Amino acid sequence: VSCLCLLTVAITCFSVSQSFTRVIIGGMLLIPVLTGVDGFIIARRRPESLDFRRPSWISLLGAMILAGLINLGVAALYRSVMCEAFVVTTTPMVPTLEVGDRFLVQKSVVPSGEIKRGEVITYRAPVDGAPVFVGRVAGLSGETIEIMSERVFVDGAEWVCPSLEYDHSVDLFTAEPCVSDTAPLLVPKDCVFVLGDNRRRSYDSRMFGPVSNSAITGRVRLIFWSKET
Repeated sequence: VSCLCLLTVAITCFSVSQSFTRVIIGGMLLIPVLTGVDGFIIARRRPESLDFRRPSWISLLGAMILAGLINLGVAALYRSVMCEAFVVTTTPMVPTLEVGDRFLVQKSVVPSGEIKRGEVITYRAPVDGAPVFVGRVAGLSGETIEIMSERVFVDGAEWVCPSLEYDHSVDLFTAEPCVSDTAPLLVPKDCVFVLGDNRRRSYDSRMFGPVSNSAITGRVRLIFWSKET
């Protein structure tokens, strides 16, 4: 019973769906825990002190609602302050994140100076109505970023991400080259310059500028489901 309830909570918290129905169903499955606790208490009582009256349907309904609310609160708290699951629906982070991959993001407020170059983060783009974006940090506060022939230069020196092998000669989706160069740009204080790994198909800081540290919503920590595995 305990394993079933823990699995239910995990599915609810890690689900990429925000469906209220899933949360309620998860909460209802917590009822066996209440039943088990009640059974343990009854088993420890003396026979003469037992009351075998059946609980009313109102009591059962109340227990179901309480379990659902508890599960809803736990899932909402977990998602808002600890960890949240996302699913990849576009191609800007190919090949690191393929379409259909599901990954976990560690929620955090990133203080100035803590973010590192090469980290994959989620952030709110400075665009009205834009969803949460995911990208790789290429430039830090106070650095000058320039992109020439699809190569990234930081303060005049080329930066090559050790975890990313990028083919500059062939596009991932077409045979036509699609170069997006930028003039030298000084990254403002408390900001980062973010790029997609699939730079020819990414909407990132080259278009809307550096991202404020306060707009960073978390760090990508784990791909827990991939179509390639």
